[in-house]
Amino acid sequence: MASSSLKNHVVKPKNVIANPDPEDLRKLVAEMPNAQKTEFGNYNVKIKVKARSKSSTFIVTDSPNSHSDQTINTGAAAEIAEMQNKYIEEQDMIVIDGFIGPEPATRTAARLTIEKTNANIAAMQQQLYFTPTPTEFAHFEPELNIVYTPNLVAKGFPNDRLITVDLDNKITRVLNSDYFGESKKAGLRMWNSLIYQRGGLSLHAGCKMIPVNGTNKVGL
Repeated sequence: MASSSLKNHVVKPKNVIANPDPEDLRKLVAEMPNAQKTEFGNYNVKIKVKARSKSSTFIVTDSPNSHSDQTINTGAAAEIAEMQNKYIEEQDMIVIDGFIGPEPATRTAARLTIEKTNANIAAMQQQLYFTPTPTEFAHFEPELNIVYTPNLVAKGFPNDRLITVDLDNKITRVLNSDYFGESKKAGLRMWNSLIYQRGGLSLHAGCKMIPVNGTNKVGL
């Protein structure tokens, strides 16, 4: 357990569970009423939202013509942020810190702050981040922030759901979605923008081993 005195913590929860180890996260997932232990000893979590919510995602800007995606102005986004912050003041939250990318030139410190009730998302995000060393943890200052409240309804927005992407302040806020992809995409989206500003282009790729006629083939 840790207090909300984490460096550069953009919200002030009722209580913070800061960077729990995987076993502690597993115990928190086991407490979720929608989590079922499988025959393999893992947990299957039944979620309400099955995919990323493109129609509920808005770029925060006062220059909508500069973006091809739908936007929300800074004033409206600030009201949403205040509502979410007040909600979080009454919640137990999990914080997961880590790096996006392993290379020193592009490695970026990121932080996910999410409701304890959705510990499965925290556990999955922890698997994707590159883990800081103990010394890096002691001096960790996130450049990118994801503030995630799966149980806070955003009335008036598509499906009462909202994702605000503030690229200028490097913070994404997610409301009323329990889909892990929103957490993953939130960090990568901001990181992609950051790399582009530095003169680079990010490549989204994957490598899989695929059985074909009894032989394993590699697909990139």
